Amino acid sequence: KNYVVYLGTLSYNDLAYFYRNLDLLVLPSINSTDAFGMVQIEAMLSGTPVIVSNLPGIRVPVKKTGMGKIISVGNQNAICKKIIELIKTRKKYVQPRSKIKQFFDIKKTVNAYEKILNDQSN
Repeated sequence: KNYVVYLGTLSYNDLAYFYRNLDLLVLPSINSTDAFGMVQIEAMLSGTPVIVSNLPGIRVPVKKTGMGKIISVGNQNAICKKIIELIKTRKKYVQPRSKIKQFFDIKKTVNAYEKILNDQSN
């Protein structure tokens, strides 16, 4: 049985379909320079909970939304345990798209950047 399938580059529309069909997304970052992990927001917006490493930028979306679990960096046993736990209790972590957009809406982000830039130029 194949457990890994390489899909190649997915279009924007295909990404949304892809995320909706995942049980969960695991983002096991080990590098503290990873800033955020936009992939987890994309998954959350599609109703897919996530498991992420306990790194400053990476853990923020899970902390804000409650849509997943945070694991210690580089701990394979923790990853396995959290995958099993999250699959068993998945419904508990799925949040409505509107809740995720409260924190991570593109318009909100653009407005925040514009405000920063305007404040800097004054």
